[in-house]
Amino acid sequence: MKGKGFSWRLAVGLALFIILIAAAPAAAADGEVYLIDSSGTTVGTYTSIKEAVNAADEGYTILVSPGTYNETGIEINKENITLKSTGGADVTIIDSRSSVSDPDGTTCLKFLASSFSVEGFTLLSNHDCIYSGLALDNGKITIKDNIIRGYNDGSVTSTGHGIHLLVTSTAAAVDTEIEITGNDIVVNGQYNAAICLDMSLVHSRVEISDNNISDSFRGIFLRCKLGYPGTGDPEGAKPGYASEVVIENNTIEKISATSSSQLWDGAIVVMEVYYGSVHITGNELVDCCRGIIVGNCGAAGAETDVQILNNEITLSESPPDWNYETAIHLTWPERVFRIEGNTVTGHPDYYYDYGIDLGEMGYSVEKFEGYVLNNEVSYCYKGLTNEDFCLIDGEGSLYVNGNVFTDNDSGIHFEEIDYEGEPYYFMGYLEIKNNVFKNNRGGFILPVLDYGLSPVSVLVEANLFEGNRTGLFLEDKTQLDDSAVLIRDNYFKDNSEYGIDCMEATASTRIYANAFTGNECGLIFMEEGTLDARFNWWGSPAGPTVEIYKELGLFSLAENGDIATGDKLLMLHEDVVLYDPWLAALELSPAAVTVAVNNIHKLTAVLRDNKGSIVDLAGLVLAIGVAGAHNLDGYETLSGGTVDWSYEGTVPGKDTVTAAVLFAGYGAGLEGSAEVTWVSAPAEEEPPAGELPKTEGALPWLLLCGALLLAGLGLVMKEKILVRSR
Repeated sequence: MKGKGFSWRLAVGLALFIILIAAAPAAAADGEVYLIDSSGTTVGTYTSIKEAVNAADEGYTILVSPGTYNETGIEINKENITLKSTGGADVTIIDSRSSVSDPDGTTCLKFLASSFSVEGFTLLSNHDCIYSGLALDNGKITIKDNIIRGYNDGSVTSTGHGIHLLVTSTAAAVDTEIEITGNDIVVNGQYNAAICLDMSLVHSRVEISDNNISDSFRGIFLRCKLGYPGTGDPEGAKPGYASEVVIENNTIEKISATSSSQLWDGAIVVMEVYYGSVHITGNELVDCCRGIIVGNCGAAGAETDVQILNNEITLSESPPDWNYETAIHLTWPERVFRIEGNTVTGHPDYYYDYGIDLGEMGYSVEKFEGYVLNNEVSYCYKGLTNEDFCLIDGEGSLYVNGNVFTDNDSGIHFEEIDYEGEPYYFMGYLEIKNNVFKNNRGGFILPVLDYGLSPVSVLVEANLFEGNRTGLFLEDKTQLDDSAVLIRDNYFKDNSEYGIDCMEATASTRIYANAFTGNECGLIFMEEGTLDARFNWWGSPAGPTVEIYKELGLFSLAENGDIATGDKLLMLHEDVVLYDPWLAALELSPAAVTVAVNNIHKLTAVLRDNKGSIVDLAGLVLAIGVAGAHNLDGYETLSGGTVDWSYEGTVPGKDTVTAAVLFAGYGAGLEGSAEVTWVSAPAEEEPPAGELPKTEGALPWLLLCGALLLAGLGLVMKEKILVRSR
């Protein structure tokens, strides 16, 4: 009964509150402030917001009618106070920049409470517009639909922020919900942020959504701290304290972040969320020096789910006095992360330095797992790069799949790093798959992999390298037998210098089942050693155009008869590159056949090398099409170098069946064809009326005679029986 009574009273109170919000603006004179108690009853009317705040009790609502309120020192120290305008932010202004009592101005709204709500104001300040500096426990904070303007007070180091929620290092936000949504924020002054949350989070949720932020030094800045209750307490930081951070659908423009020494200055910065999740989704960033930065998440022993999804980061104008640096930066030491569906677009005249920058992974964790999926990156000096992937005793994996890198200086550029003074590069497992590298100076740059310290496994598969200066730069120096570098099923097309520039290779490297067409040089290997590049398609059944470098700097062309050869293969000495056998033909059988309509015709496709042998390369896909009397298409995967395919003919006519081997999903000229003629089946003839059916051979006649003989014998026997009966 107690619960029911409480629910009834709460419902009545909410109803009255809604009625008052709707009715107050019509009844109030300009500049009036209404104080509403928790039951929805008006308990006072004031001309000053500060007066109403001082008179309010816990749970009260303060309704502010349109007007400009030149007030300073508004301090709210009661819980669950709702401060709401009746006419909206455009016409309800709190200006704390100066007053008679405080000519220097001060913070607009200062909260010393765990729960409060601010909605529908224009806030003007030389300091913080909204400030809270109290430990938050079981609180709920809502800051919604405000226009916030923070002005530089003339000091270079002005510390004023638009929204500033601060919890000291000795406390934390515990079981607290923070919602900041629908605000329009501009904050001037170096080191200032539109939204600054500096606090530990313990089993709490922060949502920052649908805000417009522009012309500020920092955009959204959220920094948590290790441990609970405060810094220096790693034993207190436990997975059960996991918190959730959601930053979505914000529009952020012109963030300068000109202090290059501070990497965490940017449009969206999230640091030190040790347990829980960080989801940065659907934001639009325009002309920001640095875009999205996430660092130091997941370092306290648990996996922090870091996802940067479907954000759009673009440049539209040149920077006034600073450079555009990094669009997306993820740094030390994320355990699990996903960067997916983002668009990073620099400008043809002023690139981002880095589109996606992965830095210092693995120093303090035993395992990390990263996914860079389905992003589009253009006009960056380095589309995707790294500062470090270093796992000495652990294991890590990075999946770079389905991305499009266009018009960059380099699409992917993984850099060689130093470990204790020695070059060192280790990732455990690296997968570069189903990406497009187009019109870059260098498509993919892969440096030294291991120096005998830890084995690596690299798969470069099903990527399109088209129109670059060089598609793939490969410097593979693996010394461990367990290491493996496989480059397969890629298409190197129309690159102006090289499809693959292999600067170094070891026995771990295999380049096979790739297609090279239209490149100035398909593959160059000007080093000692042996490179395995067999079973590739060079654009011609006759194989590559082979050139051997001579001591005098001359080149000689290997003889291939009168048949036109394919892409160039350039090597230092003869037999340095193993390229024979190569892919040469795709045969369809039967090559020509006539089939009756309404039957099923079966074809067999066979992949052969230049020696006529069947090539067993698992996983290659055929595109099969029928044109003519029938129009069909489909896809089949080769198994054991062959595939069977069939279709049913429904009408007479002629079909041409073609099949093409797909490399990275594209046809590269390795094709076969067959002709199928469909004819009508002969119709069965009906015998003329009154005639016996025509038969052929002696057997039908013998059967007929036998039947007549039996009938005659039957009549004779019947006559004898009748005679006896008489």
